[in-house]
Formats: sequence, C-alpha cells, structure tokens
Amino acid sequence: MLIASVAAVALPTVFRAVTERGGSDLCPYIPFMIIAAIMLDWHAAAAVALGSSFLAAYVFDGARLPVMAMPCASAGIIYFAIGSVLTIAFAQAFRKAIADPLWLHVPNASRRGLVFSQREGQACVSWYGGRSFVPLGPADEVEEMMRDFLAQQDVGRRLVRQTETRVQEPGVQPQGWLRDSPQS
Repeated sequence: MLIASVAAVALPTVFRAVTERGGSDLCPYIPFMIIAAIMLDWHAAAAVALGSSFLAAYVFDGARLPVMAMPCASAGIIYFAIGSVLTIAFAQAFRKAIADPLWLHVPNASRRGLVFSQREGQACVSWYGGRSFVPLGPADEVEEMMRDFLAQQDVGRRLVRQTETRVQEPGVQPQGWLRDSPQS
C-alpha cells in the first residue's frame, strides 16, 4: 500500500516536472488521487491527496513565489482538497456497500425478523423492510438445506427434553457433561 501511495504521488509529479507547467497546477494529480481513493483505504488515499497538494504548492511553486499569496493558487488547493475528501468518502461508502450489502438496512429491522424471498430462481434473505438482500443460492438447494436444518433443530430439542426429563427423575445419576452442571 505504501508503494502504491508513493507511486500515486510520484508519477504525476514526474509528469508535471517533464511538461514544465507553471502555477499551482493540480490537474496531473487528480486522476491518480481518484485511483488511490478507489484502490486504497481512506488513510492512504488521504496521504496521496495531502502529498499531492504539498508538492504542487511548495515544491514547484515555493521556490518562485509564496503560493498562498496568489488567490487562484490557494483556491485551487482548497478545491482540490474538497474534491479529494468527497471522492475518498464516496469511494469508501461504495466499497463498504459492496462488501456489506446490509450496511444500508433499516434501523432496528432485526426486531421485526427475516424475510425469505425468491429472485430469478435464487433464494434470498433480508430484514423485514430492509433495502438490500443476501442471495443464499438456488431455491431448490436452499429449500432442501432449510428442511435439513429444521430437522436438526427438532432432533436437538428432543434430545435436550429427554436429557432434562431423565435428570429430573429421582435416583437418576447425571452422565457426561450434565454431572458437573448445577441442578435446580
């Protein structure tokens, strides 16, 4: 990530030095800042934006004249900073929405339960009233697995009831893990 960050600042700097453009020109840095916002985490992208601003303002122009004395140069840096913040925020929000589709779900929807649905032959689940869904797989396979899951739940409940009934009978000694558990 460090190498990519350095490259995102160095490449446009070399381009700008070779083309010998005057003034506080941030144009060569913009595409690289956008790529950094998309490809890197927000910390690295912010470092790229700050490094680009510093190089444009002080390395190229600092030797000739004070950059902040020129209104158009300082405005360009401010606009670049605002654009960088917005681009990085948008890229991070998009990345989060792709990685976690339930990120934008309705608040407190979990209290209302899950909704299973079918979309184009795929079984899906979402929170009741939610805006996003999670595909579970082909509907027929999911149906079979859900039946198996419910059967396993039923077996587990019966085993727990049998064990609790046998432990509560007078004279029955608990076995295995029940021996060490507190009895009521």
